[in-house]
Amino acid sequence: MLYGGGKDETVNHNNFRDDTYAHARREHTAPWLEACGVTRLLGLDDAGDGRVRPADVLLCRAQDVQTGVGAGAGKVALDIGIICPQAASHLGDAAVEPLGAAESYARTKCARGDIERRCQEAGIVFQPMIFESTGGVSAEAERVIKCLNKAVAANSDVPEGIIATRFWQRIGVDLLRGACRSFHRRLVGKGAGEVSCIDPFRGLSGLAVAAGV
Repeated sequence: MLYGGGKDETVNHNNFRDDTYAHARREHTAPWLEACGVTRLLGLDDAGDGRVRPADVLLCRAQDVQTGVGAGAGKVALDIGIICPQAASHLGDAAVEPLGAAESYARTKCARGDIERRCQEAGIVFQPMIFESTGGVSAEAERVIKCLNKAVAANSDVPEGIIATRFWQRIGVDLLRGACRSFHRRLVGKGAGEVSCIDPFRGLSGLAVAAGV
């Protein structure tokens, strides 16, 4: 799948962040979006590293959410990440095992700045939520999403299967939109003469297959 860096990458990340936040709100976990308070709580501001944001979404009532360290945590910091397993930097991990790129990047996020330990000392579970641009998701992220699906179903009287289908459809749409956005940007960069030689339907069809939509 084609994913551009810079602006495209930020837009894709923020879409997934907002999807997760909206889902958590329906589960009544009292989520905070881009919780800067976690940064202050961990003393990262004092360290002069204000760029570190360990919670794209902070679940303040997460007792029923299953994370990598189990269930029953009062607060869980969900850190969203999207990677392309076909990128040179992730290709080796992707070749080792299914979802190897996502799992490796989840471990990298936990180790970066020793953030997992620092969150733990502050009474917060740090939970990476890693999505692959080809449609995969890390095991722990999938476990968290299943817990959210179950709780949303209980709170809305809508079957869990329908809740899950709607969530993954939303994620799939965002994946496809992100791919098309990057694809279009690259075509424009080639100039009008070259764009006219490309079959747009063939290109978009390939992106849809890659996104699993």
